[in-house]
Amino acid sequence: TGEASEHRQLQLRYWLAFKDYLDRDGSSLRCQKPGARHWQNHAIGRSGVHLASVISTRNSISGDRRPEIRAELVLTGPRSKENFAGLFSRKQAIEESLGFPLTWHNPEESSMCRVFIQRDADFTDEDRWPDQFAWLRTTQETMARCFAPIVRAL
Repeated sequence: TGEASEHRQLQLRYWLAFKDYLDRDGSSLRCQKPGARHWQNHAIGRSGVHLASVISTRNSISGDRRPEIRAELVLTGPRSKENFAGLFSRKQAIEESLGFPLTWHNPEESSMCRVFIQRDADFTDEDRWPDQFAWLRTTQETMARCFAPIVRAL
């Protein structure tokens, strides 16, 4: 029929509401056009590197069916592994600057690498969106301040 599933419609509503939240609150974080997908990208000032806000029905650490939200730095393209290694060599200083630990994900079978923090959160519960939006905003703004100068120098 070409119609989006109920789940995809919920994803789109989530990202539209998140973008409105950021715009209303004067955040420095900018969203690409919201879509019916599980992620929302945010530019960080370098090609092949971006921030992503993620909503998921599966826990990224355990693989369990436990919903979560994530704030990620995503590295793609031909230099992703090299750039990941450059960041990973500064892991301790980066995590100290952020004030929280990260999960460093560098799969052999993929050129895409991710550095992220996750939080258990059920994005299907619309009453909890304000708290989730606040966490994503604060975490992504902190990651942008930390990572932007580093990735521009890679």
